[in-house]
Amino acid sequence: MTDRTVTIPAQTLQEQITIVHHTPGLSVYVEVAAGTMQNMPVADSPNSMTPNYTLKSVFMPAQQAVQRYRVEGADYEELMSASPAWAPNKPVGVFRHDDLWHYIDKYRAMQP
Repeated sequence: MTDRTVTIPAQTLQEQITIVHHTPGLSVYVEVAAGTMQNMPVADSPNSMTPNYTLKSVFMPAQQAVQRYRVEGADYEELMSASPAWAPNKPVGVFRHDDLWHYIDKYRAMQP
């Protein structure tokens, strides 16, 4: 049996929170997709006989690149609290999508 070493160039992907489902008082379900931004032609006036096209950046998720997380228990309580250490100006009882990255990174670090 023989083996070899192959160098594969690093691939840069963008991550985007694609789904957030909040069950108040219980948990927040989050889906994150990895993909790339691509310029795609989009019709400015699609119903016109001669539409004008503009290039717009569109997020294109990679296949099989969706990860799912649930923020619950003590993490949910912290997410809904006022001014946690990682978000000093966050008001109580609400969260922003950007606040969820704290937990996504935390859960990823816990995976083997």
